[in-house]
Amino acid sequence: MKRSILYVLLSAVALWSSDAAFLEAEKKFFAREHAAALPLLLAVAEKDPAHPKAFSYIGDIYLLQKEYRMAITWYNKALANSLDPAAEHFRIAQAYQELREIDKSLSSYQEAYTLNPSLHPALFQIGYLQLMEKRDKEKTIFYWRTFMQAAPDDPQSPTIEKILFLLEDPSFELPPPGSEISLEEVLRLGGKKIESSEIKTETKIKDYEKDKEKNKQLGLPDDDMLE
Repeated sequence: MKRSILYVLLSAVALWSSDAAFLEAEKKFFAREHAAALPLLLAVAEKDPAHPKAFSYIGDIYLLQKEYRMAITWYNKALANSLDPAAEHFRIAQAYQELREIDKSLSSYQEAYTLNPSLHPALFQIGYLQLMEKRDKEKTIFYWRTFMQAAPDDPQSPTIEKILFLLEDPSFELPPPGSEISLEEVLRLGGKKIESSEIKTETKIKDYEKDKEKNKQLGLPDDDMLE
């Protein structure tokens, strides 16, 4: 009986210690002290493999440090207990996009949207990659039209509409992937001068508590602060 009580007490102390360490790590994360936050988060993850946030934060730090494969590894670990698995898949997709593993990126964006149909930025990202990387007219039109219906007030709507106007012309053709003719030049020839820099990759997602601060730090705008 005494051993049982002692075990419960020790477990409670360990849990309190883990929570205190996470709060300290979270504080450092939002202060952009990532080098100090990372070892604390790693310690929390080791003590509490079911922690709902620590694994995701570790992934975020690696993403910010442009260590994309490490980020993917930790986001995948986060999925088992994540409060928002769609967000984890969205960030996995971002990491694959940075690695230029486009098929994996598309698959992860699609999974994010499947898990959370209100995650409209995933639709934008899929359309963006279909246009810029795959040069697929039909899929770009489908995903961007779906995105526009879901988010008609998005600040990029005018630029998206210009591009869709061209893509929906049956006589308009995109250059194949790897073509020496740039997409920008093709858009100019189509009568609409549009630079690819006008099309900003959409990375707005909803996250758990303190999501706006966290998203801002990761370069993930909130609903009211899209660039």
